[in-house]
Amino acid sequence: RDLHSFPTRRSSDLIQFFKDEIKFLNRLLDRYYIWLTKDKLVNQTALLKRNLKLLENNFIDSDLKIERHLHNLEKLYQNNSAQLEKEDREDHIYLESKIATLVKLFKDLKKETFSLTEIVMRSEETYRYVSAS
Repeated sequence: RDLHSFPTRRSSDLIQFFKDEIKFLNRLLDRYYIWLTKDKLVNQTALLKRNLKLLENNFIDSDLKIERHLHNLEKLYQNNSAQLEKEDREDHIYLESKIATLVKLFKDLKKETFSLTEIVMRSEETYRYVSAS
């Protein structure tokens, strides 16, 4: 039982971390939304918001699949079934690959979010500097 609860807590914490990070990135985009929807940034911003939503949905879906996978592990442990073991191994490989892909996508979207907001922040600083002169 203890072997089951540790991975469950760990995976739930990891998924929650990414969901919180995505919320932060969305808040950051919302804060600078007026400036990000000007000129050439509007298309990049809309695409970034859509991709963040898709990423969030993928993490939610992965969380559910991890829960199912851990439940199957518990059944495997109790039943010692060769068929369940094969399915579990396939699920594990799939989930490991999917989480790695989501983490890479998250890093790329985070970098893009920071780049876009940095453009706006630099233009704000320039505006303040010019206004103060």
